Amino acid sequence: MNAHNRHTPLALIVDDDDTMRTMIREVMEQIGLVVEEAEDGALGLDRFHALRPDIVLLDVKMPNVDGFTFCSQVRNVPHGKHVPIVMMTATEDTASIERGYHVGATDFVRKPIHWSILGHR
Repeated sequence: MNAHNRHTPLALIVDDDDTMRTMIREVMEQIGLVVEEAEDGALGLDRFHALRPDIVLLDVKMPNVDGFTFCSQVRNVPHGKHVPIVMMTATEDTASIERGYHVGATDFVRKPIHWSILGHR
């Protein structure tokens, strides 16, 4: 479990789009998760190491540190090896999705997100 609260799972949302973070937060809170946010990959990495979330929802394209770099760096630390990372992308580019899995993504969700199924992922 996470360092934030041992009884309630913690989701970290890393996305540079304020609206997207808000919408994802609402879905995650509806299924009972505590949610923390980061508006770029660099801040996301800082929060990941400080909070040790139970799941990460991660945008691919962000300033400072992109989703691929974030994912790769998380997978290279002991407390990040097994944390589910769901990457989110608006692109239909198969190569980007394959790259995401190669750097350690657990799953991919395409934008626009089907909100009714996000909580099941």
